Amino acid sequence: MTWTLELAANAAASSWTDITALVDRTTMQIGGQAAAGEAGSYGFDFADDAAAYTLPARRVVRFKIGSTVAARGRIASKGLSRGSMPIDDARAFDVLIGDGNQHLQGIPIHRWSRPAETDVARVHALIDTFLSGSPRASTDLADTYVSAAATVSLPKKRYDTTNPLGVLQDIVRVSGKFAFITVDDEVFYAAPDSTIYASDISITDDGPDLVDEFPPVDPTGTEDGTEVFTGLRLVYGTKRATVHDTVPGGAAAYDYWEEVVFSDAKTAAEATSELTAKLDELGGEEGRYVFGVRLTAAQISRLKYGQTLSFRSAASGVLAPTTIRISQVQYEEVGDGIWLVHCEGGPPEKLAPRLTRGKPSDGEPFDGGQDMHYMFGTFTFASDGAGSSEGPGHGTTIYSDFNRTTALFSVGEEWTYA
Repeated sequence: MTWTLELAANAAASSWTDITALVDRTTMQIGGQAAAGEAGSYGFDFADDAAAYTLPARRVVRFKIGSTVAARGRIASKGLSRGSMPIDDARAFDVLIGDGNQHLQGIPIHRWSRPAETDVARVHALIDTFLSGSPRASTDLADTYVSAAATVSLPKKRYDTTNPLGVLQDIVRVSGKFAFITVDDEVFYAAPDSTIYASDISITDDGPDLVDEFPPVDPTGTEDGTEVFTGLRLVYGTKRATVHDTVPGGAAAYDYWEEVVFSDAKTAAEATSELTAKLDELGGEEGRYVFGVRLTAAQISRLKYGQTLSFRSAASGVLAPTTIRISQVQYEEVGDGIWLVHCEGGPPEKLAPRLTRGKPSDGEPFDGGQDMHYMFGTFTFASDGAGSSEGPGHGTTIYSDFNRTTALFSVGEEWTYA
């Protein structure tokens, strides 16, 4: 057998239990995704005929093909049934797992203050403080693919009531870069079109050599223009200031198509950086390609989710070799030692977080009889909560009217909701 599925024997994932023999390979769907830090969901069926196993939630599992770790994740939930052995204490699990991006969840961040610094410095601080084996031993991530290129200046900030994913998404919102956790427990943070994490194979239907070039299996493509914009006006700050820009030649190539969007940015510089990143992403149609690649067990390590590679497929509408990023993979064994790797990918700059049109809270004043509702992003308190000082809550500044004599929070205090 060329593959194994292993369950961490302890919470620290310092040793492993091989459960391969009990897994129904026909039901196994396992892989990973690069989607701005969001975790993908996968699963398998598990026959526990002797009722000898427990599968604790959040416990790490890993899937190996040969010696290569092809997928990694954590147990999320389990369905239980009698299974195919209806005797004694036999039972069967239907196991749902989340991929390695779950490292960014389950670690609370509160009252973590950062000075004005570059985006890269803040990402390194996040890794060093929360993702290096403490407070969770099984989350010990390397900074292998944190690129130092094209740094962006970030203002000082305090993060409250969030987690590493929330902090990373806040950084990405300003920098316009791309982030995820690789299958080898590394943080990727770089420009969307960065090729620092690249496969050494290419996909082509034009005479592949089957050594470094492989043909796409059942390729399809889409060219999505539902979020093409030739210009955007971005609203930011407590006074609803705006910045505006257009895509050079965009209106001529498509047609005039603009919209107003809202941001958590506080300064013009921060808003302009965010607007530039959004237009880079949304200034053209989004190509998405689905295809398979047949690889041997020895070749599996050459293709991983999140990597960039050269792609050509006439059936997908790509007639010249183009760099794409693999956003998702799943593995299917189709022969003795032969694997069909199901892939989805697209232009790297199109895999960044999509446009947010949601308007920050823009309603009645917060008063003692109202609940704070529809909250996201960063909020700055305009009063200390003592006495009566109600005012309009416009998404970035919250006023209060608690009619108390003692302060509940400091003037200017920031809370970040992810």
